[in-house]
Amino acid sequence: MTNHRSVALLAALKGFVDAGHEIETVDCQTGMVTLRLNVEIPDVRLTLVWDAYKRQNSKIEAIREYRSLFNVGLADAKNAVEKFLAERGV
Repeated sequence: MTNHRSVALLAALKGFVDAGHEIETVDCQTGMVTLRLNVEIPDVRLTLVWDAYKRQNSKIEAIREYRSLFNVGLADAKNAVEKFLAERGV
């Protein structure tokens, strides 16, 4: 690999790492890079919890919705909803 290609590959790898991706393999001969993407996929059910809260401006409604969607107990739902709402500045 030429020096120019090495510099370009290192710059690309740095960009991937800076973006939060994990590098699994690098083939220096071909320049092929395998990444493990760290992508957080939001849980759509939380949108429904938020809607329940906004509908009545009530934590109780949000907790009820959370319990029904996630099939958890009251204490777990209460803690999760309080954390969820705190992350949104409520």
